This record gives sequence, C-alpha cells and structure tokens, in this order.
Amino acid sequence: MTNSGQTNAALNLDEDVEMNQHQEENLPDKIQITQTNQNALLYSVDDVPPWHLSCLLGFQHYLMMFGGTISVPFILTPALCIEENDPVRSAIVSTIIFVSGIITLLQCTLGVRLPIVQGGTFAFLVPTFAILNLPEWKCPAPDIMANMTYEDKTELWQLRMREVQGAIVVASVFQFAIGVFGIVGLILRFITPLTIAPAIVMVGLSLFGAAGNMAGKHWGISGLTIFLVIVFSQYLKNVKCPLPTFRKGSGWGVKKLDIFTLLPVLLSIVLVWTLCAILTVSDAFQTGSPARTDNKINILYEAPWFRFPYPCQ
Repeated sequence: MTNSGQTNAALNLDEDVEMNQHQEENLPDKIQITQTNQNALLYSVDDVPPWHLSCLLGFQHYLMMFGGTISVPFILTPALCIEENDPVRSAIVSTIIFVSGIITLLQCTLGVRLPIVQGGTFAFLVPTFAILNLPEWKCPAPDIMANMTYEDKTELWQLRMREVQGAIVVASVFQFAIGVFGIVGLILRFITPLTIAPAIVMVGLSLFGAAGNMAGKHWGISGLTIFLVIVFSQYLKNVKCPLPTFRKGSGWGVKKLDIFTLLPVLLSIVLVWTLCAILTVSDAFQTGSPARTDNKINILYEAPWFRFPYPCQ
C-alpha cells in the first residue's frame, strides 16, 4: 500500500508477518507432501514392470521367502532324528519348496490372487515340538544311531513325520469346518486384534532361539548381511544407479534405476556370498567353518539332481 506515493513501512511489516504466519501454517502440509513423494511406490497394484525387472523382483521375492521356508525343515530335522549329513534333509527341503510353488501358482491363478507366497509357517513349530518332545518320540542316543542301518534311520524319522502329518491333517479339518460354517464371525466377537497380536508375538519370540543359533554360527557374516540390508533399504533407497541400456533406433544409453529400493535383499545376499566364496578360496575360513561355501558340497553329489515329490510321501 502507498501513501502519497510513498510506501508505508508499518503496513508492509504487517503484511510480511501475515505472510510468514500463512507459510508456517502450510509448512506441515508441504512436509507431508514431500514425505509422501519420497515414500511413493515405484509400481502400483495395476502397473506391470518390464519382464527383465519382473524376473529380478521375483527372484528377490523367492530369496526372501526362501530363508523362512527352508528354516522350517532345518529346525524340525533334529527333532525328527535326522542327522546333519543325511541326504534326506535335501529331499525334505526340495519337497517344501516344490509344494510351496504349486500352492502359490494355484492361489495366484484360481484363488483370491493375493500378492504373497504360500509356504511353511512357524506357527506350526510350537505344537510340533510339543508332540516330538513326548517320551515316546525322543530320539535315541547318538551312539545308538551311529550303529543303525540306513533303513532303520529312515523308519525312525518317518514314524515321527507321520505323527506330525496326522496332527496337521486333523487341525486342517477343524480349520475347514470353521471357515465353511461361518464360525469365524462368531469367534471374532471374542477374539480381537488385542488377543491375536500378542499370540503372534509369542510365536515369534519362541523361535528366537532357533534364529539366534543359525545366525550365531558366524556372527560376522550374519551381522554384515543385516547391515547391508539396512543400509540399502533405509539409507540408499533414494540413490539411483546409472545402468547401460539399449533400444532400437536410439542405440545405447544410460538409465538411472532405483536398484537399492528394488533389490536390497538380493544385492546383500550376492555381495556377502561373493565375499564368502573369496574367503573360502583363499582359505581365510578354517575347514568346517559354517561360513565356507564348500562346507557341505558333498550333499550336491549325494542328492539327486532331479526329484519329483509324489503325494502322501
């Protein structure tokens, strides 16, 4: 505003104060918009990534579920009286991966098509251990198992496997009946998220010892893997890496890709495994160290390369 052609400094000061107050009021909205843009999804539910990127994302998803899926048989095999050097461990692992793939394909094509992988669950481990810890299912002493034949050892773990399978079948029948007759709606009146959440937490805490034992075989490699996953997914998520590309007509070019946002787990596993391979070749790890990449290479020679799991085995 002007007064006889001269600017009124007091009025300008008031306008500046009002403008600053208005900007401060809108500041949280701007911060929220900025944070939303930073945390925006690269691909929504309806978007289709390129086929080569889809292969990498699918392989990373497989690696993420791979650890949780194969952890179930690795945790159960000692309770099933299966020795560490027994090739049947690879058969059990291949069976659970094969069946998980079939169930996932059926769920994604004929089922509700949720973007998840169907696999083993740790929720069954607690009741399974409760069954196998009964006196009649205790494993024999190591010196007794050392003198047993291969057929006797096979019958030993298959008896326990059938006992666990029978318990899971009965539990599945109850679960099927609860879903078919709509009992879930009645149960949810009494079982709320306040009761479900602590139950899930207790299941996870009960398996903390098994995860600690597996990671504790070499805390250096385990800690490095955890560190890389955290750095890639949390601190380098906004860093774009230039990658060479080729297109018809335009030729070679450079495209920046959010590789740390898309593939944090895959990058961590590849880098740590490469490091372990180098340290294995250079004999930096002692013979028999769990961090060596050739520690159980004999299983590859003893286990069959192709195996088709048949039903009810």
